[in-house]
Amino acid sequence: EDVPNAKSRYLNETYRLYDVMNQQLTTHPYITGDKITLADLAIWPWVAFSFVLGFSGFDVEKRFPEVQRWYEAMLKVGTVEQVCGEALKRVKEAFFATWSG
Repeated sequence: EDVPNAKSRYLNETYRLYDVMNQQLTTHPYITGDKITLADLAIWPWVAFSFVLGFSGFDVEKRFPEVQRWYEAMLKVGTVEQVCGEALKRVKEAFFATWSG
């Protein structure tokens, strides 16, 4: 069932949270400062889902450049890529298989 109000509310909340993150990441390489912490590891999968699944009209690179930079930096962390990379690939395959038929 398509629920436009729910989609709009979710997208607006995502923009709000990305804006908060973008502001924080303007002055720090990671969410809480100069080193990767549990906060980065906890937030990254949520951000990664929006990158992997995509949002119509949601241009992270232009609107939230620091979130984009942080996302890419986190991908270069061996453990993150190793643990999350395969999981995100499976989620993407399952999501698009569900919606395509």
